[in-house]
Amino acid sequence: MDTTKIKQTANILNEIGSDGWLLYSFDRLNPISEKITGFKDASRRWFCLITKEGAVKVLCQSIEQGYFKQFGLPYENYASQEEMYQKLEILLEGMQTLHMEYSPKCEIPYISKVDAGTIELIKSVSTPKLAILSSAPLVQYMLSTWGDEGIASHKTTIAHLHEIITLAWEEISRDIHEHGISDEYKIQSLISNEFIKRNLSTNHPPIVAAGKNSADAHYCPTKEFSSAIKKDEVVMIDLWAIENGNPDAVYGDITWMGYTGGAVPEEIQKTWELLKQARDAGIALLKATLPKKIMGWEIDAAVRVIIKNAGYGEYFTHRTGHSIAHELHAEGVNMDNFELKDTREIIPDCGFSIEPGIYIP
Repeated sequence: MDTTKIKQTANILNEIGSDGWLLYSFDRLNPISEKITGFKDASRRWFCLITKEGAVKVLCQSIEQGYFKQFGLPYENYASQEEMYQKLEILLEGMQTLHMEYSPKCEIPYISKVDAGTIELIKSVSTPKLAILSSAPLVQYMLSTWGDEGIASHKTTIAHLHEIITLAWEEISRDIHEHGISDEYKIQSLISNEFIKRNLSTNHPPIVAAGKNSADAHYCPTKEFSSAIKKDEVVMIDLWAIENGNPDAVYGDITWMGYTGGAVPEEIQKTWELLKQARDAGIALLKATLPKKIMGWEIDAAVRVIIKNAGYGEYFTHRTGHSIAHELHAEGVNMDNFELKDTREIIPDCGFSIEPGIYIP
């Protein structure tokens, strides 16, 4: 476990006035704790306490102590369940406030990785006054901030994505002019091949959606199921990627709309202008508020009200934006007051998208 991360955690715990962060997993059930500690191959229950003083204490099952030795952290092991209870009580002695991957009423399910029974267990072996709090603010700092290397990586990837999407539009245009038709899967394959040439990877093929398919936010063509791209159609291209071989790499993610005819029809242009207005309202609110406190849901609300007041609210069927970091959908704050109310604060050095959409069948 990185000593810098331990120090950062202790600093944050002191800032928010908490005693510790208890990281826990069983058989890979908590990916958040595994990313932070590096304990990705343990199959029994383990606990890792990081205190506000910067101390780290690990409790693991005795059969796996050989695995935990490699991390160079102080650890205790238990054999039986009864012994685990006893050593947990010792581990948590004096703790009054403890963070875990828990979200009250599962309001932020991205964080809610610890089961209710384990929460009950921790309370049963601790002081009656123990308060278990969500680790959401800690997780965001630890897993969703970019750093200088991440910012540089993101900019490099975004430059590639802009070049690739330009190639995609040029190919569609050439096909339409020469043959009167193009194909979603063909354009998707062009983008995917460019990723390989540029040493980029992705967790899912890019979206190329023409005509009615563009009204499906997560439509994705395949070799077996792909539609033609015809003249006088709306086309949506959504592509995202990350640098290979760079441990600090951060995803780039862009969505562009296009039209395969001459002049864009008035209704389509009107809808696009409305989306730009809503998007820009979210950005303006951020600029006007930061560095003062602002939460993810507030950005979504500011964007959504513009679309709703224009009569298109029912066609905006997803959150305004998502956290972006070393994963496409990272563990940081989302711009969301629709799918859920994200009450996490937008903090320095975190990234996210602002991408409202209007999907009219």
